[in-house]
Amino acid sequence: KDPETYVARRTVEWREAKGARYEYHAASGRWQQVRTHRSPTGFTVQFVFDVSDQKRAEEELAAKSALLELALENMGDGLALYDKDINIIFHNRQMREFFGFPEELLRGKATAERMARFLAIRGRYGGGDPGVQVERVLAGFRKRDRHMYEHKLADGRTRSEEHTSELQSRLH
Repeated sequence: KDPETYVARRTVEWREAKGARYEYHAASGRWQQVRTHRSPTGFTVQFVFDVSDQKRAEEELAAKSALLELALENMGDGLALYDKDINIIFHNRQMREFFGFPEELLRGKATAERMARFLAIRGRYGGGDPGVQVERVLAGFRKRDRHMYEHKLADGRTRSEEHTSELQSRLH
């Protein structure tokens, strides 16, 4: 916020005018975006846009997104959303805990195949070849029809898992 530093930086941007862009919050409370360009003939052109409505919309969206994330992380059920290529685009804590997925399994490009392989190796789908089990699970995902699985937990309880493509079709 040092005035001399600000003026020096702006003077360099003005002279170079290589498509500089910055935003500032004016004393009036409005947000402005400034774009500076140099024309081929050497003139410097500066555009000033009022982006207050856009900033307000971004802030509202961020607040709503934070509330939705809070709700999804604290709901009682596990939830995972997949894209059309069966990559996980969202999962909550309950889903990770229910299946016992380690954090590193869901970092980076988390896929239904990696999750199914993790579960198959640990006997979650019963006995048999894990590769065959993974392909069976993935075939269910690819069909995009509604299907349910039941899992027996170590403590004797049964949990159900439901797959549906209703949301998935809206995300394409």
